Amino acid sequence: MAYVKAALATKPEDYLRGKRIAAKIDDDDLRADAVSFLLYRAALSFLANGDLEKTSELEGLNKDASRRAVVRIALAQKLLTANTQTSEPTDSSLKQQKAFDLLNDLDRDLKREEPLARVAKILLGRTAVLAKLDKAQALTALEQAVQVISKVDKFDLRDGAAPNLSLGGESSAALRASVASPRIGFDFRSAIEPLITTDFEQVASLIDRLTPKELAGVGRLEAAKLFLQKNPAKAAR
Repeated sequence: MAYVKAALATKPEDYLRGKRIAAKIDDDDLRADAVSFLLYRAALSFLANGDLEKTSELEGLNKDASRRAVVRIALAQKLLTANTQTSEPTDSSLKQQKAFDLLNDLDRDLKREEPLARVAKILLGRTAVLAKLDKAQALTALEQAVQVISKVDKFDLRDGAAPNLSLGGESSAALRASVASPRIGFDFRSAIEPLITTDFEQVASLIDRLTPKELAGVGRLEAAKLFLQKNPAKAAR
């Protein structure tokens, strides 16, 4: 535990030093989890500072599917944001394709994961970013999210925070360390907002598949509020 805490005490960008300390942890599972978390924390830190190349390098090294997925979503979002700031058509096309590839790669990863709340949140985050590239595929991603949400015992559609991927899981408060939070909403509203005007009927149909019924009710309310916000003329009638 002393080695774990020492590794977490390093700065996010000093992940190599953190990894050297974590290598001394005797427990195989805890050592792997610590290294994965250090890479995750470092990747988000480099991304927050605009170093997309280093972020891409580190996400490829992470063996934890959920942490790798969150970094890929955040990186795809960053690429698309940078894409709007470039005037070169070739560069713009390359950024779009890179973002699309990242989102597709994490889809394959998540299909092998158990239906957990964190996976559902990641799928919602993926939908929100994917909608900027391909609305048809975003609807498929939303359908996947709905399927997972309906299998989870408890899920808050309005919680937009990134999934808790702390070292040791949610029960290990003593091991938690802060990370640079991705600027993406991982809630239902963020996922459906880019689709609510163009694909309202399809979104409404997917909401009806949510279980239990109370959850579907919350989903309908969020969709209705969004639709009226996007269509103020209809709201005034």
